[in-house]
Amino acid sequence: MTINIETSVADIAERMGSDATEAMGATMLAMLLAGGYSGTDTAMVDYGEWFRMATAAASSVEKAERKAAVEAERRERRSAVLLRAAYDLIFRIADSCYEEALFETVWYDDADCDGYCLSDDIEEFLELRIGTQPLTKPTEGGAA
Repeated sequence: MTINIETSVADIAERMGSDATEAMGATMLAMLLAGGYSGTDTAMVDYGEWFRMATAAASSVEKAERKAAVEAERRERRSAVLLRAAYDLIFRIADSCYEEALFETVWYDDADCDGYCLSDDIEEFLELRIGTQPLTKPTEGGAA
């Protein structure tokens, strides 16, 4: 197969081996083109050089996938923190002179939902016990 800008990423991945993904094939194709192999048949690329580039391509993709997984986990933890803060705010509003604000509605899950409904859904999602008290700001000594 001739290496060029229109070479199939899937074909390059297949040539790399059974464990290669299309993302690895795309990285490998980019490395081949950047390495001056445009117009060259893949069979003509030195085996040692092919193996080195294939290993580097796989490593690069795996590293990017690990980084993406770590970022997704960080964002999930952050989402839970923000949901808990919203729950605490709703709880405090319900216990204040601004309680009527909780009758305002927002739209999600194909329905209008007021502050009480939202609070219940957050409780369920975060697996909080019904009526869980809001978190308190720690004091300077570290105790809550």
